[in-house]
Amino acid sequence: GVGEAGTACAGTTFTIAVIDPAQGKVQFTPSAPVVLGPPGSSGDTCVIDFTVDVVQMPAADANPDASGVQTEQAGFAQGTANDGNTGNGSGSNQVTVFPGNLPVATQVAPATVGVGSPFHDTATLAPTAGAATPTGTVIFNVYRGGSCDSSVVFSSTNPLDAAGTAAVSDAFTPLTQGSYEVTASYSGDANYDPSSTTCGDPGESVTVGPATLTVATAVAPSPITLGGSFSDTATLGPAPAGVPVPTGTVTFNVYGPGDPTCAASPLFTSTNAVNAAGTSAVSSNFTPVGAGTYRVRASYSGDANYAPRSTACAHPA
Repeated sequence: GVGEAGTACAGTTFTIAVIDPAQGKVQFTPSAPVVLGPPGSSGDTCVIDFTVDVVQMPAADANPDASGVQTEQAGFAQGTANDGNTGNGSGSNQVTVFPGNLPVATQVAPATVGVGSPFHDTATLAPTAGAATPTGTVIFNVYRGGSCDSSVVFSSTNPLDAAGTAAVSDAFTPLTQGSYEVTASYSGDANYDPSSTTCGDPGESVTVGPATLTVATAVAPSPITLGGSFSDTATLGPAPAGVPVPTGTVTFNVYGPGDPTCAASPLFTSTNAVNAAGTSAVSSNFTPVGAGTYRVRASYSGDANYAPRSTACAHPA
Protein backbone atom coordinates (compact mmCIF):
# COMPACT_ATOMS: atom_id res chain seq x y z
CA GLY A 1 0.00 0.00 0.00
CA VAL A 2 1.11 3.59 -0.71
CA GLY A 3 -0.23 6.85 0.74
CA GLU A 4 -2.05 8.89 -1.89
CA ALA A 5 -0.69 12.25 -2.95
CA GLY A 6 -2.46 15.26 -1.40
CA THR A 7 -3.26 13.42 1.85
CA ALA A 8 -1.47 13.32 5.23
CA CYS A 9 0.28 10.03 4.38
CA ALA A 10 1.40 10.90 0.85
CA GLY A 11 4.28 8.65 -0.23
CA THR A 12 4.23 6.59 2.98
CA THR A 13 4.42 2.85 2.34
CA PHE A 14 2.21 0.43 4.22
CA THR A 15 3.01 -3.19 4.89
CA ILE A 16 -0.11 -5.33 4.40
CA ALA A 17 -0.29 -8.52 6.48
CA VAL A 18 -3.08 -11.09 6.76
CA ILE A 19 -4.17 -11.39 10.38
CA ASP A 20 -7.33 -13.51 9.96
CA PRO A 21 -7.45 -15.63 6.78
CA ALA A 22 -10.86 -17.07 7.65
CA GLN A 23 -12.52 -13.66 7.46
CA GLY A 24 -10.06 -12.04 5.10
CA LYS A 25 -8.76 -9.53 7.67
CA VAL A 26 -5.56 -7.64 6.86
CA GLN A 27 -3.54 -5.03 8.77
CA PHE A 28 -1.87 -1.93 7.28
CA THR A 29 1.31 -0.86 9.07
CA PRO A 30 2.89 2.49 7.96
CA SER A 31 6.64 2.77 7.44
CA ALA A 32 6.53 6.04 9.43
CA PRO A 33 3.95 7.59 11.82
CA VAL A 34 1.01 9.24 10.09
CA VAL A 35 0.00 12.58 11.60
CA LEU A 36 -3.40 13.96 10.67
CA GLY A 37 -4.09 17.67 10.61
CA PRO A 38 -7.12 19.26 12.26
CA PRO A 39 -10.56 18.56 10.77
CA GLY A 40 -11.19 20.56 7.64
CA SER A 41 -7.51 20.94 6.78
CA SER A 42 -5.89 19.51 3.65
CA GLY A 43 -4.11 16.95 5.79
CA ASP A 44 -7.04 15.64 7.82
CA THR A 45 -7.23 12.35 5.90
CA CYS A 46 -4.87 9.55 4.91
CA VAL A 47 -5.84 7.66 1.77
CA ILE A 48 -4.01 4.39 1.10
CA ASP A 49 -3.92 3.04 -2.45
CA PHE A 50 -3.69 -0.76 -2.66
CA THR A 51 -4.90 -3.70 -4.71
CA VAL A 52 -6.37 -6.87 -3.28
CA ASP A 53 -7.73 -9.99 -4.96
CA VAL A 54 -10.77 -11.38 -3.16
CA VAL A 55 -12.26 -14.80 -3.80
CA GLN A 56 -15.96 -14.01 -3.62
CA MET A 57 -17.59 -15.02 -0.35
CA PRO A 58 -20.42 -15.77 0.21
CA ALA A 59 -22.33 -16.84 -2.91
CA ALA A 60 -23.33 -14.23 -5.45
CA ASP A 61 -26.45 -12.26 -4.50
CA ALA A 62 -27.93 -10.43 -7.47
CA ASN A 63 -30.42 -8.52 -5.31
CA PRO A 64 -28.85 -6.50 -2.47
CA ASP A 65 -32.30 -5.69 -1.09
CA ALA A 66 -33.19 -9.34 -0.63
CA SER A 67 -32.40 -11.37 2.45
CA GLY A 68 -28.92 -12.83 2.54
CA VAL A 69 -25.40 -11.62 3.09
CA GLN A 70 -23.34 -9.52 0.75
CA THR A 71 -19.57 -9.19 0.65
CA GLU A 72 -18.61 -6.37 3.04
CA GLN A 73 -15.42 -4.43 3.70
CA ALA A 74 -14.85 -2.79 7.08
CA GLY A 75 -11.96 -0.50 8.05
CA PHE A 76 -10.62 0.28 11.52
CA ALA A 77 -8.00 2.89 12.45
CA GLN A 78 -6.19 3.38 15.73
CA GLY A 79 -4.19 6.49 16.61
CA THR A 80 -3.13 8.98 19.29
CA ALA A 81 -4.85 12.33 19.66
CA ASN A 82 -2.81 15.54 20.25
CA ASP A 83 -3.79 15.37 23.90
CA GLY A 84 -2.08 12.01 24.23
CA ASN A 85 -5.23 9.90 24.37
CA THR A 86 -5.70 6.89 22.10
CA GLY A 87 -8.43 7.26 19.48
CA ASN A 88 -10.19 4.76 17.26
CA GLY A 89 -12.31 5.02 14.18
CA SER A 90 -14.08 2.61 11.87
CA GLY A 91 -16.16 2.53 8.73
CA SER A 92 -17.59 0.03 6.30
CA ASN A 93 -19.20 -0.26 2.91
CA GLN A 94 -21.17 -3.04 1.28
CA VAL A 95 -20.50 -4.55 -2.11
CA THR A 96 -22.93 -6.82 -3.92
CA VAL A 97 -21.21 -9.52 -5.95
CA PHE A 98 -23.22 -10.40 -9.05
CA PRO A 99 -22.95 -13.74 -10.88
CA GLY A 100 -19.95 -14.07 -13.15
CA ASN A 101 -20.02 -14.83 -16.86
CA LEU A 102 -18.27 -17.85 -18.30
CA PRO A 103 -17.84 -17.90 -22.09
CA VAL A 104 -18.36 -21.36 -23.56
CA ALA A 105 -15.75 -22.76 -25.95
CA THR A 106 -16.78 -25.81 -27.98
CA GLN A 107 -15.28 -28.35 -30.35
CA VAL A 108 -17.04 -31.13 -32.26
CA ALA A 109 -15.20 -34.33 -33.07
CA PRO A 110 -14.75 -35.58 -35.66
CA ALA A 111 -15.54 -32.62 -37.92
CA THR A 112 -16.11 -34.86 -40.95
CA VAL A 113 -18.01 -38.16 -40.76
CA GLY A 114 -19.87 -40.53 -43.03
CA VAL A 115 -23.58 -41.25 -42.84
CA GLY A 116 -24.17 -43.60 -39.92
CA SER A 117 -21.01 -42.58 -38.03
CA PRO A 118 -21.35 -40.65 -34.74
CA PHE A 119 -19.88 -37.35 -33.59
CA HIS A 120 -20.02 -35.51 -30.26
CA ASP A 121 -19.39 -32.03 -28.91
CA THR A 122 -17.31 -30.85 -25.94
CA ALA A 123 -18.06 -27.57 -24.13
CA THR A 124 -15.24 -26.04 -22.09
CA LEU A 125 -15.58 -23.37 -19.36
CA ALA A 126 -12.69 -21.39 -17.87
CA PRO A 127 -13.46 -20.10 -14.35
CA THR A 128 -10.99 -17.69 -12.78
CA ALA A 129 -8.41 -19.34 -10.55
CA GLY A 130 -9.66 -19.40 -6.95
CA ALA A 131 -13.26 -18.59 -7.88
CA ALA A 132 -16.19 -20.86 -7.16
CA THR A 133 -16.31 -24.10 -9.17
CA PRO A 134 -19.08 -23.93 -11.79
CA THR A 135 -21.89 -26.46 -11.53
CA GLY A 136 -24.92 -27.13 -13.69
CA THR A 137 -25.47 -28.59 -17.14
CA VAL A 138 -24.87 -27.88 -20.82
CA ILE A 139 -27.56 -28.38 -23.46
CA PHE A 140 -26.20 -29.37 -26.87
CA ASN A 141 -28.47 -28.85 -29.89
CA VAL A 142 -27.73 -30.15 -33.39
CA TYR A 143 -29.21 -28.50 -36.48
CA ARG A 144 -29.07 -29.68 -40.09
CA GLY A 145 -28.64 -27.47 -43.13
CA GLY A 146 -25.74 -25.18 -42.27
CA SER A 147 -27.81 -22.85 -40.08
CA CYS A 148 -29.77 -22.95 -36.84
CA ASP A 149 -33.06 -21.83 -38.40
CA SER A 150 -34.33 -25.38 -38.79
CA SER A 151 -35.72 -27.65 -36.10
CA VAL A 152 -33.36 -29.33 -33.68
CA VAL A 153 -32.53 -32.82 -34.99
CA PHE A 154 -30.79 -33.94 -31.80
CA SER A 155 -30.42 -32.62 -28.26
CA SER A 156 -28.65 -33.83 -25.14
CA THR A 157 -28.28 -32.32 -21.68
CA ASN A 158 -25.06 -33.22 -19.90
CA PRO A 159 -23.55 -32.27 -16.53
CA LEU A 160 -20.29 -30.42 -16.00
CA ASP A 161 -17.41 -32.53 -14.77
CA ALA A 162 -16.26 -32.38 -11.14
CA ALA A 163 -13.77 -29.61 -11.94
CA GLY A 164 -16.57 -27.51 -13.45
CA THR A 165 -14.60 -26.99 -16.64
CA ALA A 166 -16.14 -29.26 -19.30
CA ALA A 167 -19.21 -31.19 -20.43
CA VAL A 168 -19.41 -33.77 -23.23
CA SER A 169 -22.54 -34.35 -25.28
CA ASP A 170 -24.06 -37.70 -26.07
CA ALA A 171 -23.05 -39.08 -29.45
CA PHE A 172 -25.25 -38.18 -32.42
CA THR A 173 -25.39 -40.43 -35.48
CA PRO A 174 -26.57 -38.59 -38.62
CA LEU A 175 -28.46 -40.67 -41.18
CA THR A 176 -28.53 -37.98 -43.87
CA GLN A 177 -25.66 -36.28 -45.68
CA GLY A 178 -25.19 -32.55 -45.39
CA SER A 179 -23.87 -29.81 -43.11
CA TYR A 180 -24.71 -29.79 -39.42
CA GLU A 181 -24.31 -27.04 -36.80
CA VAL A 182 -24.07 -27.49 -33.02
CA THR A 183 -24.78 -24.99 -30.25
CA ALA A 184 -24.03 -25.36 -26.54
CA SER A 185 -25.92 -23.56 -23.76
CA TYR A 186 -24.59 -23.51 -20.19
CA SER A 187 -27.37 -23.44 -17.56
CA GLY A 188 -25.55 -21.23 -15.08
CA ASP A 189 -25.75 -21.68 -11.29
CA ALA A 190 -25.76 -19.57 -8.13
CA ASN A 191 -22.40 -18.02 -9.03
CA TYR A 192 -22.50 -17.83 -12.82
CA ASP A 193 -24.96 -16.54 -15.39
CA PRO A 194 -26.14 -18.74 -18.26
CA SER A 195 -24.12 -18.46 -21.47
CA SER A 196 -24.33 -19.94 -24.96
CA THR A 197 -22.35 -20.35 -28.13
CA THR A 198 -23.53 -18.73 -31.37
CA CYS A 199 -24.63 -20.68 -34.41
CA GLY A 200 -21.68 -21.01 -36.77
CA ASP A 201 -18.98 -20.58 -34.13
CA PRO A 202 -15.58 -22.07 -35.14
CA GLY A 203 -15.34 -25.75 -34.34
CA GLU A 204 -19.11 -26.25 -34.29
CA SER A 205 -19.72 -27.39 -37.88
CA VAL A 206 -19.82 -31.00 -39.06
CA THR A 207 -19.80 -32.21 -42.65
CA VAL A 208 -21.58 -35.52 -43.17
CA GLY A 209 -20.67 -37.32 -46.39
CA PRO A 210 -21.38 -40.77 -47.77
CA ALA A 211 -20.55 -43.77 -45.61
CA THR A 212 -17.61 -45.98 -46.52
CA LEU A 213 -18.07 -49.73 -46.89
CA THR A 214 -15.44 -52.41 -46.90
CA VAL A 215 -15.28 -54.58 -50.02
CA ALA A 216 -13.97 -58.13 -49.62
CA THR A 217 -13.69 -60.54 -52.56
CA ALA A 218 -13.35 -64.29 -53.02
CA VAL A 219 -12.99 -66.22 -56.29
CA ALA A 220 -14.37 -69.73 -56.65
CA PRO A 221 -13.36 -72.28 -57.46
CA SER A 222 -9.62 -71.80 -57.05
CA PRO A 223 -7.48 -73.32 -58.36
CA ILE A 224 -9.07 -74.57 -61.59
CA THR A 225 -7.94 -76.66 -64.57
CA LEU A 226 -7.58 -75.04 -67.96
CA GLY A 227 -10.97 -75.13 -69.63
CA GLY A 228 -12.81 -74.52 -66.37
CA SER A 229 -14.46 -71.28 -65.25
CA PHE A 230 -14.45 -69.17 -62.08
CA SER A 231 -16.45 -66.27 -60.68
CA ASP A 232 -15.79 -63.63 -58.05
CA THR A 233 -18.01 -62.59 -55.14
CA ALA A 234 -17.72 -59.12 -53.62
CA THR A 235 -19.03 -58.77 -50.08
CA LEU A 236 -20.00 -55.28 -48.86
CA GLY A 237 -20.27 -54.08 -45.30
CA PRO A 238 -20.91 -53.54 -42.65
CA ALA A 239 -23.68 -51.03 -43.35
CA PRO A 240 -24.25 -48.60 -40.44
CA ALA A 241 -27.40 -49.16 -38.40
CA GLY A 242 -30.32 -47.05 -39.56
CA VAL A 243 -28.87 -46.28 -42.99
CA PRO A 244 -30.58 -47.83 -46.07
CA VAL A 245 -28.88 -50.96 -47.40
CA PRO A 246 -26.34 -50.40 -50.17
CA THR A 247 -27.55 -50.42 -53.78
CA GLY A 248 -25.70 -50.04 -57.05
CA THR A 249 -23.37 -52.33 -58.94
CA VAL A 250 -19.97 -53.96 -58.70
CA THR A 251 -17.66 -54.06 -61.72
CA PHE A 252 -15.29 -57.06 -61.80
CA ASN A 253 -12.13 -56.81 -63.92
CA VAL A 254 -9.96 -59.87 -64.58
CA TYR A 255 -6.25 -59.40 -65.36
CA GLY A 256 -4.17 -62.13 -66.97
CA PRO A 257 -0.81 -63.77 -66.27
CA GLY A 258 2.15 -61.44 -66.49
CA ASP A 259 0.14 -58.48 -65.12
CA PRO A 260 0.63 -58.69 -61.33
CA THR A 261 -0.16 -54.98 -60.86
CA CYS A 262 -3.33 -54.93 -62.99
CA ALA A 263 -1.80 -52.21 -65.16
CA ALA A 264 -2.88 -53.56 -68.56
CA SER A 265 -6.39 -53.66 -69.95
CA PRO A 266 -8.57 -56.31 -68.31
CA LEU A 267 -9.12 -59.57 -70.14
CA PHE A 268 -12.68 -59.75 -68.91
CA THR A 269 -15.18 -57.37 -67.33
CA SER A 270 -18.62 -57.90 -65.88
CA THR A 271 -20.87 -55.44 -64.06
CA ASN A 272 -23.35 -56.98 -61.67
CA ALA A 273 -26.02 -55.61 -59.35
CA VAL A 274 -25.74 -55.66 -55.58
CA ASN A 275 -28.26 -58.10 -54.13
CA ALA A 276 -31.49 -56.95 -52.43
CA ALA A 277 -29.94 -57.33 -48.98
CA GLY A 278 -27.16 -54.94 -50.00
CA THR A 279 -24.49 -57.37 -48.90
CA SER A 280 -22.86 -58.77 -52.03
CA ALA A 281 -22.61 -59.04 -55.81
CA VAL A 282 -21.44 -62.01 -57.92
CA SER A 283 -19.59 -61.69 -61.21
CA SER A 284 -20.36 -63.57 -64.38
CA ASN A 285 -18.23 -66.68 -65.04
CA PHE A 286 -14.86 -66.25 -66.74
CA THR A 287 -13.14 -69.05 -68.67
CA PRO A 288 -9.37 -68.56 -69.04
CA VAL A 289 -7.75 -69.52 -72.36
CA GLY A 290 -4.28 -70.08 -70.96
CA ALA A 291 -2.64 -71.39 -67.82
CA GLY A 292 -1.26 -68.99 -65.24
CA THR A 293 -2.22 -66.72 -62.36
CA TYR A 294 -5.18 -64.39 -62.86
CA ARG A 295 -6.12 -61.48 -60.62
CA VAL A 296 -9.51 -59.86 -60.09
CA ARG A 297 -10.37 -56.34 -58.97
CA ALA A 298 -13.86 -55.42 -57.78
CA SER A 299 -15.12 -51.81 -57.87
CA TYR A 300 -18.31 -50.87 -56.06
CA SER A 301 -20.20 -48.00 -57.76
CA GLY A 302 -21.51 -46.38 -54.58
CA ASP A 303 -24.98 -44.82 -54.27
CA ALA A 304 -26.73 -41.92 -52.52
CA ASN A 305 -25.54 -43.09 -49.10
CA TYR A 306 -22.26 -44.88 -49.80
CA ALA A 307 -18.99 -43.87 -51.41
CA PRO A 308 -17.42 -45.89 -54.25
CA ARG A 309 -14.78 -48.43 -53.20
CA SER A 310 -12.38 -50.74 -55.03
CA THR A 311 -10.22 -53.66 -54.03
CA ALA A 312 -6.48 -53.66 -54.63
CA CYS A 313 -4.74 -55.75 -57.27
CA ALA A 314 -3.57 -58.40 -54.87
CA HIS A 315 -5.92 -61.33 -55.06
CA PRO A 316 -4.65 -64.20 -57.26
CA ALA A 317 -7.33 -66.40 -58.81
